[in-house]
Amino acid sequence: MSVPSPLRMSVLGGIWRLRTLCAARPDLTPSEAAQLLARGRAIDAGYDYAGTLEACSHLSFVLHALPDDRVQLLRFVIRLSLLELQPPWGVALPYGRSPTFRLLSEDEQQCFLAAGLLDENPSEDVVRWWDELALARRWDLNASNLETGRRAEQLSMEHERQRLQSAGRPDLNPVLVAIDDNTLGYDIRSFEPDGSPRYIEVKGCSAPPLMFFLSRNEWGAASRLKDQYEVHVWDLSGSKQITIGFRDLSHHIPADQGHGRWHQLKIGVPQGDGGGGANADIF
Repeated sequence: MSVPSPLRMSVLGGIWRLRTLCAARPDLTPSEAAQLLARGRAIDAGYDYAGTLEACSHLSFVLHALPDDRVQLLRFVIRLSLLELQPPWGVALPYGRSPTFRLLSEDEQQCFLAAGLLDENPSEDVVRWWDELALARRWDLNASNLETGRRAEQLSMEHERQRLQSAGRPDLNPVLVAIDDNTLGYDIRSFEPDGSPRYIEVKGCSAPPLMFFLSRNEWGAASRLKDQYEVHVWDLSGSKQITIGFRDLSHHIPADQGHGRWHQLKIGVPQGDGGGGANADIF
């Protein structure tokens, strides 16, 4: 079940007033304090206390422990909303303020503005706030990418076991070498039915369009191993697998120019490609 965004000024203002009253009246529960405020002065009654109490239930903060400075409180709640609710705008954080701003709703933009997070000349505190959030988001993305990669590796391991068993060689066991050394340029060491080696780099995509990144180190391994090397690209949304061999990869490798050296390629795989990958394109 999706959780409504707490990033509305009517909600954040309510959190601020609720925090102030609960700090002064520790005998009140948040619900009791919200009722008092809703029946009080017009400046207090205009806040969305139902949304405020809902935000309190979904975010892991204690009212009386929130910052007593209004701007710091806004920044704290915005940060917590990203870390715990993972809103859509979080994907843009590693790319800076402008891409993030474009993904914010009007309500969210008002919250960021009120928190001083969009000032033209940001203070060191604001720069640090953005940097910490960008790092947290990158960590989340890296963790997600690692999970996707491990799922794809397990599918390739099962694929190889079944292939060898169908070929009458259940005695040959593929090995997931990436768990011990991820610098080899391939993830799995497997076999052909005649016992000769096969080296497999595994890529996983959680949703279309299918694409993968090939590093210079992986291409170096492919260049050494040639036809013994292949890439398994998994569409994890449907557990479909596409195999791209060395010769198909070689058509898409750029040449170094002058003092420039490429380090990573982004390669797209057309949907419906059943297993040659010959039409893979570099983006």
